[in-house]
Amino acid sequence: PDDIFKLDDLSVLDLSHNQLTECPRELENAKNMLVLNLSHNSENRLESLPPQMRRLVHLQTLVLNGNPLLHAQLRQLPAMTALQTLHLRSTQRTQSNLPTSLEGLSNLADVDLSCNDLTRVPECLYTLPSLRRLNLSSNQITELSLCIDQWVHVETLNLSRNQLTSLPSAICKLSKLKKLYLNSNKLDFDGLPSGIGKLTNLEEFMAANNNLELVPESLCRCPKLRKLVLNKNHLVTLPEAIHFLTEIEVLDVRENPNLVMPPKPADRAAEWYNIDFSL
Repeated sequence: PDDIFKLDDLSVLDLSHNQLTECPRELENAKNMLVLNLSHNSENRLESLPPQMRRLVHLQTLVLNGNPLLHAQLRQLPAMTALQTLHLRSTQRTQSNLPTSLEGLSNLADVDLSCNDLTRVPECLYTLPSLRRLNLSSNQITELSLCIDQWVHVETLNLSRNQLTSLPSAICKLSKLKKLYLNSNKLDFDGLPSGIGKLTNLEEFMAANNNLELVPESLCRCPKLRKLVLNKNHLVTLPEAIHFLTEIEVLDVRENPNLVMPPKPADRAAEWYNIDFSL
């Protein structure tokens, strides 16, 4: 009913899993809306968004998952300056149908662009000053730009199920990073930066189903690491310093048939593992 959009107190609207083929034009009247969920409509037939959506200047959460928005340029997004959460999972995003800039979205903290057709990280993501959670899993991304060092507040980064063969050393500058997911890529030992131990807040590192034969010793210098998942690789051993991860709760090294765990060093040698010998 059209009148629902004239309700002054309408702040949350969930229209997901319906039969919408187009977005209600009356939506622009819901001036105080904070949360809008339009995901999974009409068996994937919601293909566009009305220009008037740019008038939802108070909107904080927009969820569009599972709609075939291939030809939608999403030009409305830069005007929605209150956005904090933007979920575009499985919406046929490519390099050409995302806005070139989103730097006006200074509150945007949570972005989901998983299950799309991206071959690289969209440029518009590098200039989001409040970005904390970014999901780019299940795309076709082959490399990361050095610009990722701009993600100074990012805490969760999901790059699983892409085509990455290496990570740039710039990733070691993400000092707030707590969760790094790299499952099902093409990473080998040379593809992991030796300075990864600089991620002192890292709690979860998941790199299952890659081509790792070894992991950098510095990974074992992440003092808060609780979850280390390396199953389905080609590991032959792990650094001896693995024994000094005092916070570790999960160590998954299944399906590494040639793996030989290192012996636990004598206690008197422990002090050496806190020394950084890198230049």
